[in-house]
Amino acid sequence: MMRRLDLMRYLLAGREKTLNGTLWRLVSKGNGKIRCKVAENLGCPTKLLTGLSNDNNKDVRIAVALNPKTDICVLNKLSTDPSLDVRFMIAATSYIPSGILEFLAKDDNPYIQKRAKETLQRLAMAH
Repeated sequence: MMRRLDLMRYLLAGREKTLNGTLWRLVSKGNGKIRCKVAENLGCPTKLLTGLSNDNNKDVRIAVALNPKTDICVLNKLSTDPSLDVRFMIAATSYIPSGILEFLAKDDNPYIQKRAKETLQRLAMAH
């Protein structure tokens, strides 16, 4: 169970209007759940997302990859992440640029390949 202070930090981390300086402080003092919540935040500054893309916690890196504000250079880097889970989640996401999905369609892991190809097919059918 989250302590009251941790719960307040968690809620603040997910609030889109939280000031950038506060988000930076939350990341520096927060646990993995709070860092994830900051990475999911649509108000998170690009520079902070870039930093969080190097987090030791794969769930934080997944949250960075799934944030629509994440820079394409960061997405390119995360598409080669050592974690299969990070690459799989990118491959399953329809708003990821098609070039990255095409790259993942050639991944060494057959499950990631398959998911990226399926996502590309869904996108082709939608147009």
